[in-house]
Amino acid sequence: MSIFRHFSKIIAVTSVAAVLLVACGNPMQEAGQTADTGPAASAQQRSAAAGDLPQVPEHMVNNTMYQIFYWDSYPGLWSDLPAMAQPLAEAGITSMWLPPAAKAMNGTFSVGYDVYDFWDLGEFDQKGTVPTRYGTRAELENALSALDGLGIDAYYDVVFNHRMGADSQQYVPGIGERWTQFDLHGRQVHYTPERWGYLYHDFAWDWTAFNGLDGQLFPDKWWGNTFHFPYLMGNDVDYNRQDVRHEMKAWGEWIIDDIGFSGFRMDAIAHVDTDFTRNWINHVQWATEDDVFFVAEAWVGDISGYLDAVNTPHLMAFDFNLREDFVNLSSGSKDMRWWGGLANSHHAGRAVTFIDNHDTSRAGNPYGMPQVINYKNQAYAYILMREHGVPTVFARDWDEFGMAPTLSRLVEARRYFAYGPGHETSANTDAVYTYVREGLADVPGTGLVMLISGRDWGGQQEFWINAHQPNTEFYDYTGNVDGTITTNGDGYANFRVNMSESTGWSVWVPVDGQGSDPEPGIGWEQAYFRGTPNSWGTTDMEQVSPGVWQVTADFTGQENPRFKIDRFGDWTENYPEQDYLIETAGTYVITFNDSTTDISIELQENDDPIVDPGDEITLRMTVDVGHGNSLYFTGSTEELSNWGTGVEGTWTSGNVWEVTINDPGSFEWKTRIGPTGGEGQGWESGGNHTHENLHPAHQGW
Repeated sequence: MSIFRHFSKIIAVTSVAAVLLVACGNPMQEAGQTADTGPAASAQQRSAAAGDLPQVPEHMVNNTMYQIFYWDSYPGLWSDLPAMAQPLAEAGITSMWLPPAAKAMNGTFSVGYDVYDFWDLGEFDQKGTVPTRYGTRAELENALSALDGLGIDAYYDVVFNHRMGADSQQYVPGIGERWTQFDLHGRQVHYTPERWGYLYHDFAWDWTAFNGLDGQLFPDKWWGNTFHFPYLMGNDVDYNRQDVRHEMKAWGEWIIDDIGFSGFRMDAIAHVDTDFTRNWINHVQWATEDDVFFVAEAWVGDISGYLDAVNTPHLMAFDFNLREDFVNLSSGSKDMRWWGGLANSHHAGRAVTFIDNHDTSRAGNPYGMPQVINYKNQAYAYILMREHGVPTVFARDWDEFGMAPTLSRLVEARRYFAYGPGHETSANTDAVYTYVREGLADVPGTGLVMLISGRDWGGQQEFWINAHQPNTEFYDYTGNVDGTITTNGDGYANFRVNMSESTGWSVWVPVDGQGSDPEPGIGWEQAYFRGTPNSWGTTDMEQVSPGVWQVTADFTGQENPRFKIDRFGDWTENYPEQDYLIETAGTYVITFNDSTTDISIELQENDDPIVDPGDEITLRMTVDVGHGNSLYFTGSTEELSNWGTGVEGTWTSGNVWEVTINDPGSFEWKTRIGPTGGEGQGWESGGNHTHENLHPAHQGW
């Protein structure tokens, strides 16, 4: 999945004056440093007038996402969206997260998360209205066409977890009358056997399509294999059913191919069956020629763990952990040297970073969320200039809170200058964070030096920083600091930042697009191979010539084999941005050039196709069997003893037992309990499990 999208526009803006107050000394400072030659605005105006802003190729333009709504905002959005999107596209927004578009329980009064009919996008008279809160299907499709014309991809906000607004009650055995019968006129029209073939199933959305309601599990149901607690709200959808899964696959294809969306924001997805999530994402990506964007709202402590559990390279995730750093930044006492979150992990390339959204920043703060009030521009500078991940700009910040003038400058800086390898610098202090983008060797004028202040002390501080562009004149694109700075022959100069909450962020960029080519690297001291063959550990690569490194790695017998090259062994600098995927099993010689970051692979032993992950499967069951006992897996295949005493499973943390077998296709299975090292004796209660659910809930003994 590429984070690059199309956009080009030239804009000029004004500057804010500041006074140099504090200098941080360094004995190397004398060489190459020039005095101020004029205000930052003059430098930018020269660039704009000459048309010399960097000409970044369309396919390389950074993806910058905009959340176009906040809670209870913008009724009638679809008809207003084309005009709203124009200035956003001009600033550099390349993708847009739209609110849930399907008919919801409360009709035009619903923001959309109480979803009723997935197939009604404002087309049918249901819940007292034809249009949704945001308009009709025709208006939506017109808006999507306008966004496409502006070079903006649109992402659908999908709520898989539940359905709400049942049309009538049903008797649920052993429980009583419950609101579980859904009529769904949109589904009746668009989900048909003629259109969907094998993905069509003739079933009703009644109580049997759900696991439970109001936290109460329905008979002969289990919650599924969820990463977070399984019941959240509403009628909890049963993704253990193949017909339900297939309908959702058909719907996903329809949203991309028929309606015109380019991706999905997946609401509350950690509460949804993990196996369904993986299979649905892989199916939708397989079914279209487009590069589909998928981002998870997994509001969990271990977001990396969630991505590992879903185990598909197509999925990104919102970086809730990094937002905690921005909460600390807002206090004015954060140590600016240390940052966490997904963006600073081995999954950095799969982070979707943000400051606030419709849940964290809502009138009245109903969830009691810690707020990011201060240093918000600094937080946006952090996510917009970094090398890895996709940053998100929030409509409430842009619109209601009046941050559009400063945010548009930062979005423009990302659009034109935030390219090339990124580095945190040794100049960082507890009060100031600094970060460099080296720029692209074949696009003059790219690259930047970012400084953000986390203190409101007044005055300025300056820092001796290697911009990786020697003999290059820089100016502050934000306009917060006046003047220009010229680097010396080694690429170093003193870069300044205001020590204030109100203007304490600077993005220094080359003047007039003139910059020299990024400084040639002197070569890495070491390169490390990290990937599935070594369980993402660090394997030293051999330097076979200046700047060229090699390693031999065996990618046989692995699910989703992939790797990266790490410079320091700590994930602070690694390539490529997204994991390098291996498509054919075998042993490879991997070659890496540390000056161009190019990677080449050469298959050494065989050209057997990678085995489909389905060729080997792992059955799992979470249950406490007591001291001295083991869990045994049995079923309708020879490898599972053909309903005999079973195969002894392996215990893993959390009382999860597992056994890996060759995938026999369609089969049924259950578990038995017996003494460790013996054979299965007692049987699990309830019905048989199937190949459709490899980690169901245990049904008791």
